Amino acid sequence: MILTIESSLRTFKPVTFREGLNVLLSDKSEAATDKQTRNSAGKTSLVEIIHFLYGADCDKDSLFRVPDLLEHTFRGRFRIGSEEFTVERGGAEPAKVFLIAGARRAD
Repeated sequence: MILTIESSLRTFKPVTFREGLNVLLSDKSEAATDKQTRNSAGKTSLVEIIHFLYGADCDKDSLFRVPDLLEHTFRGRFRIGSEEFTVERGGAEPAKVFLIAGARRAD
């Protein structure tokens, strides 16, 4: 299970997941019309970050290799079975996926 997704990027808003079904939605203001979509809200980018943290390829055209993101890292806290762990990865060293911590969950 994905627990949290965070970044060293100051403008990135951490995302916390809960047990059960999690739905990713973007806010739409009351003044918005039916033709105003919620593109560029970050929904697809969040999925790409999760894929990146799980070890997806990060070639030279990757989102994580653009100059504005190159020096930043992304971090995810996950639970598999009874173990929780944190993974960190950044575009500056995309071949490295760092396992930061691991702990057995006390049920």
